[in-house]
Amino acid sequence: MNNIQILANGKYLPRKQVNNEELAKQFGVTPEYIENRTGIQTRYYIEEESIEELAIRSYERFAKKNRNRYTKD
Repeated sequence: MNNIQILANGKYLPRKQVNNEELAKQFGVTPEYIENRTGIQTRYYIEEESIEELAIRSYERFAKKNRNRYTKD
């Protein structure tokens, strides 16, 4: 177990963004109320994508950005 290393990390956010204004309309409160209670201004929701697709997109982005960094000559 001494040889384990985290070499990198990555992320990919779902396409759909939902802000507090949209949620405030649904719940009958103000956007400020939601932000004060949660500290969150924007959320991301998965609609058509699966968790597997998000993982693949994250890897593809990472691989494209770092393609020369981890290759052996």
